[in-house]
Amino acid sequence: MTFAEAEHFCDLYSILKGEVLCGSGDQQYIIDTVAVAPFDRLNKWIFVYFFLETNDLQQSMDFYKYSDLDVVLMSRDMANNEIIYKDLRSYLLEQQKTYAHGSFAVRV
Repeated sequence: MTFAEAEHFCDLYSILKGEVLCGSGDQQYIIDTVAVAPFDRLNKWIFVYFFLETNDLQQSMDFYKYSDLDVVLMSRDMANNEIIYKDLRSYLLEQQKTYAHGSFAVRV
């Protein structure tokens, strides 16, 4: 997806902030960031690592020079200095939720 499309989905799905990304009981990871990220797995991991180090979404994307983009949901675990993340599509599929906005719909 293009950068404009990815930003649009970040805006639409910012409603997920505060929802559980994963985990259960005492070990729940709460979504605190919805961000544009690289599409492929390796570059997505690099982006998240840079974000953990810098806490700056724009700076974390500076290394990425390709047009294939995605939207990720992230939860920062300050106690363990880590970020748990998942792409938006996977999260929606796992949650068995239906969200429809304009021409984009994920229905399970």
